[in-house]
Amino acid sequence: MKEIPLHEGDNNSNPLPTPEKEIDQRNNTIQQLEAALRELLERQTREVALASKAVKRAKELAQKQQAILDEAEKRGKDRLERLEKLEKLNSKTQTVANHRSKKAESKDRTWRPSTVMTRAPGREGSKHPFSPHILAVEIPKKFRYPVEIEPYDGTTNPKHHLDVFENRMRLVNASDAI
Repeated sequence: MKEIPLHEGDNNSNPLPTPEKEIDQRNNTIQQLEAALRELLERQTREVALASKAVKRAKELAQKQQAILDEAEKRGKDRLERLEKLEKLNSKTQTVANHRSKKAESKDRTWRPSTVMTRAPGREGSKHPFSPHILAVEIPKKFRYPVEIEPYDGTTNPKHHLDVFENRMRLVNASDAI
């Protein structure tokens, strides 16, 4: 087809498009629009999928958070109950201790040492906590005190120190009195 000028005799005017060219242009425009719409649809589908995952993850986190809060509340109630029981027990213990203290005060108001203090034979002026039975034991001449036992310095558990001492003394066949 031949292009027809808009105005006859006007050479500078734009020619009218032929129907085939116009159809081709429209088809190209439609294809471009379809491609843009497909791309937009794909992008929106990805965004919806991501948003859906984010919502699902947020729900999971909210459920976990609620479970943690429920557990903390339960533990708090358990601790509160235990504290209340402990307070009751302390109160009862204090009551019993006060009662025993008053009872002891009414019986005897004199102080007595927990260990019996005796005088060592031959040492009239000195007092010590050993019984006559312990004082009567003679230390064998070949007895050697275990050198690796450090003196108790008060910084560790005294029970542990005594256990070490007793075990080392047993190793050298020392009697209980020694």
